[in-house]
Amino acid sequence: MKTLNMTLCESAGCRRDREDKSRTDPRPAADGLRVCWVCRDRLGEYLASLPGLAADCEQAMIRATGLHDKVSGTSEPGLPLNLAAGDARAQLLAVLAEWAGMVADERGIRPPGAWGLCEMPHGFIGPANRVYRYRSDAVATAGYLRRHLDWLCAHPAAGDLCAEVGDLVHIADKAAYPDPPRRRLLGPCVVVGCGGLITANVYLDRPERSAVVCDVEPEAHRWGRDRWHELKPARTAVAA
Repeated sequence: MKTLNMTLCESAGCRRDREDKSRTDPRPAADGLRVCWVCRDRLGEYLASLPGLAADCEQAMIRATGLHDKVSGTSEPGLPLNLAAGDARAQLLAVLAEWAGMVADERGIRPPGAWGLCEMPHGFIGPANRVYRYRSDAVATAGYLRRHLDWLCAHPAAGDLCAEVGDLVHIADKAAYPDPPRRRLLGPCVVVGCGGLITANVYLDRPERSAVVCDVEPEAHRWGRDRWHELKPARTAVAA
């Protein structure tokens, strides 16, 4: 009998438990890629979210946390610092820059940046030279990686990239918003035939992220604050 040689997704986070609870092996890799389409799309979404998380970490760096660094040479406390947010932002920028550098080196293309005019000496007469200025900020590097997403997902290091970017999202999100959501079990999922349980996750510091989520189909059976009116059996519990 001829056996089918199936290449599996190399992303460490890829599991098929949502389609079949008895299966925990990775999904098949997409044609020409080393990861499946689900992990490929998730990587793109994570990369798109990182610039915002970097900005959130920057804001959180000076958010009051109860930790104050003393101003050198004085008895006055300095600005309240969120050291975890600063570390997360630095790690985020470093990892993105490293992967962007790999893309540039291996593909023989320019790294993220833009052309600009070189500053010329006072009194210089003639056409100004153009120079290419490299950008290592989160917007530039994350956007650069997204433009090369399919190439990256076909690279031997695709699984490592998925893992590192997933870790970055988790670390940066936790550092920028350390307060966990308030959770309340509401009961059976309201989707007919589902059989799961729904839980209200309420973020006091980020109300826009508050949602009611099903434990069986967390992506498909999910209701944001603007849709809580659809949960008639659970509406009273959510409001409380």
